[in-house]
Amino acid sequence: MESEIEQRKKAKEETKIQFSENLRSKELLRVKDEFITMASHELRTPLTSLKGYLQIAMKTDFEDCSPKHLDIINKAGEQAEKLAQLVKVLFQTSRIQLGQFDLQESIFDLARLIRDIKEGYKVLGGNKVNYDGPEELLITADLEKIEQVIKSLVDNAFKYSSPKSEVNVRVDMNGSAVKVYIQDFGIGIQGDHLGNLFDRYYKVENTSQNFSGMGLGLYLSSQIIYSHKGAIGVESVFGEGSTFWFTLLLSPCND
Repeated sequence: MESEIEQRKKAKEETKIQFSENLRSKELLRVKDEFITMASHELRTPLTSLKGYLQIAMKTDFEDCSPKHLDIINKAGEQAEKLAQLVKVLFQTSRIQLGQFDLQESIFDLARLIRDIKEGYKVLGGNKVNYDGPEELLITADLEKIEQVIKSLVDNAFKYSSPKSEVNVRVDMNGSAVKVYIQDFGIGIQGDHLGNLFDRYYKVENTSQNFSGMGLGLYLSSQIIYSHKGAIGVESVFGEGSTFWFTLLLSPCND
């Protein structure tokens, strides 16, 4: 058996190793945050110009332009929009770290917003989103940011599911709050990852499949919901699917 001195020495060494690992983790976070702040600011202006030129090109009637070239221009516009959304996430993450994340609140119909999102997926990619909830549900919140949260969660649901799968969105009212559920029937998440899913830069490493991403989508969604004084969480069964949920306060206009 180890002597008491040896045990103390071993515990001291383990503490030093843990302390060193914590310092490295904090330094890595700092470097990532600095990069995101720089990248989000440096990319916004040229990207805005690029999108503007592409929009002009897509609206211009080129008589001598072949269908192939028109298709290339349209696809370039689609990729530029994806890049714009990526830069938006970077910029918003930077604003959160700087304590400059502002809300532009208004009264709007959450049920209508979800139905519009549902139709958007149907038109763009044929993905089916099912909605179960009231016909009208007024809330006071930042419409653009709540739309961003819902789209991000639905995008994730399709991303981690098989092609042509369906995603269910359900809305329940509970007193002065509303709870939104986004359910998929995809690969699910192992239990040891659930507690870290909303951490900044956290990504679930799957041994059988590799998925792109920066580990910021769920973090940003959580910060948006928290800034609305709501809650967010997830329930999942590995191999069967996941259900993400968030809560928001109802508007008094529903009374």
